[in-house]
Parts: sequence; C-alpha cells; structure tokens
Amino acid sequence: MIATAQETEKSNPASKDSWLYVGGSGPGNYTRIQDAINGASNGDFIFVFAGIYYENILIYKSLHLIGENAEATIIDGQDIREVVKITADSVSIERFTIRNSTLDLYYITAGILIESNFTTISNNIIVDNSEYGIFFRQVSYNRIYNNTISETYEGIFFTQSNNNTITNNTIHNSFSGIYLGDSSNNQILANTLHHNEYGIKAYNVTLNYLQDNTILSNDDIGINLMRSYQNTIRNNTILYNRNIAISLGFSFCNSNIISDNNIQGNALGIEIIWGKNNKIYRNNFLGNQVHAGFSINAPCRFLKIFVKNYWMNNYWDDHHTFLPRLISGTLSYPPDPSTPWYQVKIKWIAVDWHPAQKPNNIPAMT
Repeated sequence: MIATAQETEKSNPASKDSWLYVGGSGPGNYTRIQDAINGASNGDFIFVFAGIYYENILIYKSLHLIGENAEATIIDGQDIREVVKITADSVSIERFTIRNSTLDLYYITAGILIESNFTTISNNIIVDNSEYGIFFRQVSYNRIYNNTISETYEGIFFTQSNNNTITNNTIHNSFSGIYLGDSSNNQILANTLHHNEYGIKAYNVTLNYLQDNTILSNDDIGINLMRSYQNTIRNNTILYNRNIAISLGFSFCNSNIISDNNIQGNALGIEIIWGKNNKIYRNNFLGNQVHAGFSINAPCRFLKIFVKNYWMNNYWDDHHTFLPRLISGTLSYPPDPSTPWYQVKIKWIAVDWHPAQKPNNIPAMT
C-alpha cells in the first residue's frame, strides 16, 4: 500500500511548514534527497516520493526521512561507500529500499552507517550491500525494527553499543544475520533469521536479551555466543540449522540462561564448550540428531566437580522415563598443574535431574 504525502503529514503531529518534499510534481520540491537535508532544520520531516535516487546521503541534522513506499522509493549508492550515513542524534528513516553500498578495504561501508544515538530505522528494505546492511559502533538507544535485510555480508552489525533494540526484522542470505560484540543491555526480539551462515553471533557481550526470535535453516549455527556472560536466550524457535542450534563455545561463556526454547531438527541442539554456571531449563529438544553435548575444562582434577552447568526440566523426545536424563560430554584437565598446556580428556556426564514428561508449553509453539 502506497502512502501519500498528505496521509503521512496527517499521521505526524508536525506543522505544515516543517515538511519538505523530494520528487513528485509539487512546486518547490527538491530533486535530490541531500539537497532537502541541507535545506532542512532540526526536527523537520522530509517526504520522498517514489523513484530511484542515485545518491550517497549524509544526515547531519535531527530529521525524519520518510519514503512514499519501501518497494518503490529507492536510494541507490552506486557502489560508492555507504548509502546512508547518520551522524546526528534523533534521526528516523522509514519506507525506503537502500541498496548498493560497496566493499572498501579502508573504510567501513554499509547500507546504513549509524554514528549517533536515539536513531530509528524502520520498515525498510536493505539489500545488495557488500559489507554491512546496518552498522553501528559506540552508540546507544537506537531502534531497528520491521526491516528486511538480505544479500549482504553482515545483516546488522554492532559493537561497543548498549541499550539498543532490534526487533521484528527479517534477515536472510547473509553471513551473520545479527552480529554483536563488546556490548551490553541490548534487546534482540522477535526477529526472523533464516538461510544465513549464522543467525545470531556474539563475542564478549553481557546482559543482552535474545528472545522470541525465529532462527531457522542457517548453514552453520543458529545462536553462537563466545566469551559472553549473563545473557538470556529465551523463548526462541530454533529449527533445522545445519550444524548447531545454540553454541556457547570456543571460549569461556559463563552464567548465561537458556530457557523456554523450542530446539528442533538441528544436527546438535545445544553445545557448551568451556562454560560454567549456565542454566539450561524448560527447553524442548525435538528431532535433533544429538540433543546436547559439552566440553568443560577444569584447572585440576580435584576441582572438576565445581565446573558445571545446570540442566533442569527440559523435555527430551528420546527420554520416556521418570529417571534423570544423562547428557554426554568430555572433561579436560592437566594432570600436572605445572604443565597446564597438557590436557587429559575423559568422558563426563551432566544430568537433567527432573526432565519434563511432555513438551513444555512455549508460546511460540502454540
């Protein structure tokens, strides 16, 4: 459905003289988006009529940029660095197709490059960008929602950024759907991530919420946390990923919560490598080739009992008794503390002492 300029004006409580127009046939309309930005004042609304605009735009004022229709209002970066760069706080962009940023060996390039706070990116199609669909670093309180992102190396990539919300986006045909690093207190909610290499990938992050996402048919891992602490992975539907549904791996991942997820049809449901004090409870394991596995590392054989994770009340479709459900893994420790690089590896088990007798009632399943 195409929104008219008049309908968009009526839906926004702004005075008439705070609106500028690009394209269309009205008297005084701009022909280039950047010219309208240059002529605008902080707080203005810029309405862009349908068309293809071959531009690389810089938004350095607090503005609201609104396209007539996401499919028909196109900003094409012509393979010249980033398509849209935002340096001012309190900017919003909605209803555009943003395409054709380039890969640059010396600069970060993206469909949308955000260097500001309190930015809102919504209802856009972000496609065919060589490096990043949306990139932001060292920023906070941004909202990214209802966008479709595809055909890029990283769909949404952010680092050293806190208190951002990423919700209801669809991301596919990228290396990582969403990547976050060195960040905390972000919410990644209700996104659909499919046919990427990784659905969500995170490194050195804390206190983030990954909830209500649908993550399916990715070529490697659905959710991959590395060296990350005190994050919550809850109420996600993680289906048919070629390798692993959820991996806490290849570095220390401690004190995370994995609960109320539907984990189905993956090669491996949950993998934990060198992590401890993680709580895994009320998940449903259905039709995975292997439901769960782990490898833990103890500083010496006498401390191995203290290096553990907690499995509780999960449903396992291969376990049909009231007895505890055993989870196979390995434990490594140095037999001589003076040679910590030499490890002995032995078979080990974890235990879900009270496995659920029927699938847990997870809202995403109903």
